[in-house]
Amino acid sequence: MRTLIFSDIHANLEAFEAVLKDAEKRQYDRMVFLGDAIGYGGSPVEVLQHLRQLGVPCIQGNHESNLIRLTRNQQLLINAPAQLALKWQLDQLSEADLLMINTWGKTLRLDTQNSRFTDLLCVHGSPSNPDKYLDSTSHAREEFTLWDGRVCFYGHTHVPMIYSTLEGPVGEWVKSAPMKGNARAVMPPKARWMLNPGSVGQPRDGDPRASYGVFDDANAVFEVFRVEYDFQAAGRKIINAGLPSGLADRLIIGR
Repeated sequence: MRTLIFSDIHANLEAFEAVLKDAEKRQYDRMVFLGDAIGYGGSPVEVLQHLRQLGVPCIQGNHESNLIRLTRNQQLLINAPAQLALKWQLDQLSEADLLMINTWGKTLRLDTQNSRFTDLLCVHGSPSNPDKYLDSTSHAREEFTLWDGRVCFYGHTHVPMIYSTLEGPVGEWVKSAPMKGNARAVMPPKARWMLNPGSVGQPRDGDPRASYGVFDDANAVFEVFRVEYDFQAAGRKIINAGLPSGLADRLIIGR
């Protein structure tokens, strides 16, 4: 089964629609979204509408959890520009939007067609913590110790990446493999993988193109695809909403 994996749209409708159009070429069987539909961008309502219409299983990201905190007058756990964006977005969202976000869980498990692993774990941050940035081999090593599965999809860092375990002479060792551009990797027979498809709406690896992934569980193959989109239009929506210009600028440089 081929699973389309995407994460961190961040209210960027132009990037999301470009990904959906490009994904039509990939012959996937199902979708999963790893969280952060909202935050930063200028089209939160339209992005949530697309997710609702697609019926895609969704995970709650840290921006969704902070939106819920905002509705409860609790302290926000994100930076100042992100707080400004979230407060503006809350005024745009309907009660139905908020109810939908509240139904999203912190993890999902998907069945597979490969006897090497019984299921695929889907998280936003890491297997142990939905808010953790899995952005180094030391963090990955810790997560592989805490989690005993074979394949995990994660987001949050906005950087397409594979962390894998390999058998060494004195036990497992951990390797990182950034996925640059359109990239493909085959899972070694005894490896364990944590896979990041990158960010749809706010890439941070120096490539401004939208990013998403496809995992073929029957053949244990992970692919990342990059897609051009109109980042200037997305940036104008941010500016027109009165949000910090830096949120628009970073779309241009992919950082």
